[in-house]
Amino acid sequence: MAHVWQAELKAALLITGAGLDTLIDSVLEDVVRAVETHIGLTLFDPGSDVTEYLDGDGTRYLETDQAPILSVTSIHSDTTREWTADTEVDSYLFDISDDQPEKSSVGQIRAV
Repeated sequence: MAHVWQAELKAALLITGAGLDTLIDSVLEDVVRAVETHIGLTLFDPGSDVTEYLDGDGTRYLETDQAPILSVTSIHSDTTREWTADTEVDSYLFDISDDQPEKSSVGQIRAV
């Protein structure tokens, strides 16, 4: 992830060339880890795909470790954890939720 910000940091500090890239990446990784520990969330490259395996709690909501949620590819209701096509939930049955602002530190998917 640190590589995402490397170019921006180098530009802000007027650093050219690749001589400090390893050090910059190391410092950025340390900063990201410290921020993640402080806020209790895992940061990720917004352009990356993230897969999470969640257990529901009987409510209409699934809370993810990632926030914000930009899109959802699929949800499966599968007690055997095989994730086959026949266990996929139709996408019209869920949406990305923001109706519980008190839980803004987690991503939320809501059954509709």
